[in-house]
Amino acid sequence: MSSLPVDKVIPKSMLYTKTGDDCTSSLYTGERRRKTDQTFEALGHIDELNSTLGLVHHFCKEENNGLAATIAELQSCLMELMSHVATPAFLDENEDPDQEKMEQTAFDEHGSALASLEIAIDDLDFQLPALTQFILPSGGLASCQLHIARSVCRRAERSLVPLRLSGHVHENAYNFMNRLSDFFFAAARFSAMTTGQMETTFKASAKVPLPQGTRRFTVPQVEWHDATASTTPAVISTNHRGSLTLWAAATSLFLGPILATLR
Repeated sequence: MSSLPVDKVIPKSMLYTKTGDDCTSSLYTGERRRKTDQTFEALGHIDELNSTLGLVHHFCKEENNGLAATIAELQSCLMELMSHVATPAFLDENEDPDQEKMEQTAFDEHGSALASLEIAIDDLDFQLPALTQFILPSGGLASCQLHIARSVCRRAERSLVPLRLSGHVHENAYNFMNRLSDFFFAAARFSAMTTGQMETTFKASAKVPLPQGTRRFTVPQVEWHDATASTTPAVISTNHRGSLTLWAAATSLFLGPILATLR
């Protein structure tokens, strides 16, 4: 980082305004509400989803699964959706709706974005092998991150329910979020298929109680060689999907007293 002259006057950044220090924030209409208001709750979840999609976009480009451009377009759609949510149709009873701003931030009133998203889901799902059992989030970095986006999207959708039922957001805005999580599910499976990654399938747990001490969850078994009797390096090995050997420079002088306390 370059140093600035001592006498240089640095202007105040526009990144902070301090107006939110009273626990309120402003809608696009200018109305101020508590930050715990349902509108800001929904905006926060949608913003989190958009940030998640930034990572999705990165992994999609890395894995070259053909989805990166669509993800970037959806990120822009979410920005437009946030503008719509931040301009509720019904303001405080003492204020009049700002029709001009409402028209500026209207979201998919004619349903074209929703229809395009449904077509994209159909296109992806048509190319996928039929689901015969439940799958777990898996299938590579892009696929797993798409599953995370799906989960975040569901939460964002739930946060829109009160706003949809009260008429604060257009029905197509809510429906778009509802379809979007379905798109992420299809996209996750598509990414796994195109990159040759295996999806992990769900396996039902045993219904019969296991005897106490039974190893239900398989973990690597590590063999520890006593390092107290020799100054040679201790060998730690395991056979978890191949052999892994770690060499620890352990002398009896250094590790002897420590190992003795663990026995």
